[in-house]
Formats: sequence, C-alpha cells, structure tokens
Amino acid sequence: DSDYEVEESLVLHVEATGVIQEDVKLNEDTNISFIQIESDSPLVQIGNHVYAGTYQDTIPTSLFFTHHENSKEEEESVDPVFGHQLPVKVQYLDSTRKKLTLKRVFLKTKQQQQAPVNPA
Repeated sequence: DSDYEVEESLVLHVEATGVIQEDVKLNEDTNISFIQIESDSPLVQIGNHVYAGTYQDTIPTSLFFTHHENSKEEEESVDPVFGHQLPVKVQYLDSTRKKLTLKRVFLKTKQQQQAPVNPA
C-alpha cells in the first residue's frame, strides 16, 4: 500500500534534455514525483534526480496508446489493412499539444543565516 492517494490522473508528454539514458532507468518501481505540476515551471523528481520543467507547444500533436498481448483468438485474426498477424494490440488513449521539457538541476541545502550580532 502507498502513503499517497491519487487525486487526478492525466497523460503528459515529458521530454528530458541533456540526460544520459543510463542516468535515468525507469521501471515499475521508479518513484516519480511532480511538484506544482500546474505552475509554469514545475519540478519533477525521478528517483534521486531532480528536474526543472517548462511547457512548450508541440507540432505535431502527441498521441498516446496502450498495448497488450493478443489473446489466442486475436493472434489468429489477420490485420485487414496489412494482411498479417500482429502480436500486440494497441488502443488509442489520449492526445496533447503540450509537452513538459525537463532539464536536470542540482539542489543545495539552504545555509542557515546567522542573526547579526549587535555590540552592546
């Protein structure tokens, strides 16, 4: 069980620039947190890495699909357009004309400021 509750679910096109593929290894257990997602410059934490984001318009529209393995019946059916069997079935999920572009940032802890000393 998770300590978090899902308030809203959305599909988001995210692109990370200047990131080496080996630095970010995504899997089912990767913790991804969005901070102030509705602001103009949200922060995103992927594992131990933090990214600053900005929204941009995309051309063309980004399309999202879900996919799953075909059942035995579906494996035997033939695609009507291309005439061959497809091992995976895809289904349209959503689309967007915006993307969140991420750049890696490095956070520092704030230094506590000392109160000025007034000579007596």
